[in-house]
Amino acid sequence: MRKPPRFGNSIAHFGWASISLHWLSFIAITFLFFEGLYMVGLSYYDSLYHTLPYWHKVVGLIVALFTALRLLILLLSQRPIPLAEHRMERYAAYTIHTLLYLCLILLLVSGYIITTGNGEPLTLSEHLSLPSVGRVHESVLLYIGDLHRWTAYGLAALVIGHSAAALKHHFIDKDDTLRRICFPKQHTTQHTQHSKPHTDRNR
Repeated sequence: MRKPPRFGNSIAHFGWASISLHWLSFIAITFLFFEGLYMVGLSYYDSLYHTLPYWHKVVGLIVALFTALRLLILLLSQRPIPLAEHRMERYAAYTIHTLLYLCLILLLVSGYIITTGNGEPLTLSEHLSLPSVGRVHESVLLYIGDLHRWTAYGLAALVIGHSAAALKHHFIDKDDTLRRICFPKQHTTQHTQHSKPHTDRNR
């Protein structure tokens, strides 16, 4: 009998929570990267000059929420054992995952400082705003802006390397590294029916 895929991770498989957050984060981060590249080239009179920065902030906050949830799952749930056979591959996988999270946190923190460093809160709607970090000197904001941009490039490079490694596992090593982050494992349980011996009372 098949049971629904599990919520949390196991030692061998990712749960549906980790899988969902992984791919939602990938979509949101990809949007932010390409939207950011396009956004910096807009002029003041462009029709998207105010619209795109607003959505950059909104999606950035969504990524912050996804990242917090993923870190929480890492703390509270098991992490599946890497399927790589070589020790160096396992070390490289651990290093890339760590750098991915560090880049994400640095991007989110620097983005928040850039947005609210003028002393104004981050306003999402008429009734929802987030507090400012305070007034930050303009020269410091320029430095943080450069840090934000180059960290985004670094994150993009890590994502490409991470994706290439997953494809290598799938097509060359032919293991379940890519498959298990795409599809949650369904658990099966076997039930045996114990039948009582048939007795004929009319014998």
